[in-house]
Order: sequence, then C-alpha cells, then structure tokens
Amino acid sequence: MPIGDVLELIESSLREHWPSTAESLQPPVTLQQLDRAQDVMKIHLPMDVARLYLWHDGANATGTTFEIAPTFSFISLDRALDIWAELNQARKDGIFGFSEWKPCWLPIGSDVCGRHILVEMSGDTAGRIFEYSFIDGPFLMRAGSLCMIGRRTC
Repeated sequence: MPIGDVLELIESSLREHWPSTAESLQPPVTLQQLDRAQDVMKIHLPMDVARLYLWHDGANATGTTFEIAPTFSFISLDRALDIWAELNQARKDGIFGFSEWKPCWLPIGSDVCGRHILVEMSGDTAGRIFEYSFIDGPFLMRAGSLCMIGRRTC
C-alpha cells in the first residue's frame, strides 16, 4: 500500500478513535523545509520520508502524543536535523558509543532514554527503519519501509 494511503488510514483512525492523539500532530512541513533538510544532510530524502513530513511535522509532547513506533515520539524535521547534527558531531569527536553512527541515518522518532527510530537515507538499504541507541548501536530492525513501521522483521 502506498505511504499516502497508509497515512490517510492512520489519520482517519486517530481522528475517530483517539482524537487527543490526532491533535498532537503538527502541521506539515513546507517544500522549502524539505529542500533545506536535503541541503543540510547533502542527501536526497527518500519519497516515503518526504511524504511523512508533508503529512505532519512530528507531534507535540502535550497530551497523548502520537508515537511513530511504540514508545517513540514522532519528532519534527527540525528536531530530527538537530539530533542528526549532534550524533554526527559525537562520531567526529570520537565519543564512545557513536562509532557506528552513519551520516545517512535520519532520526524520525525518539524516546525518553535517548534511543531513536532511524530511516536509512541512501545506499542499497535506503528506506530501512531501525532503532539506534548510543549504548547498543543500531539494532532491532523495525521494518523494510515506513509503510511497515512497528512490525518486526527478522
């Protein structure tokens, strides 16, 4: 199913069954914000990632926040870029626990323990979704695409 259809189903279900969670979703990003993100990362955003942020620009932390995956808040594109820059700098600085970090990973979700849901932005596995922790590194493949997020794959 195309991601646009999946996002429409999520939105309608939230509005019908969990209106307070639907209200946590922020307005979408602009095309200029997507262009800025691509300029900052020097990577073309996969279509699914662009569509996700053109749907909503993350969720606010008040009330019942929309989670991109269980326990992971859906973060705004600006927050994603801030975290991306921080993790790139930690890797460059040689800080323990960040040696596995790759600049082609973009966080789209975060939890309170410093773990992130990432999307691989380039290469043969572009679009891959997984968790990342500075303690454990990349682990627990979540899905092969945003359309399957939250499902575990082996």
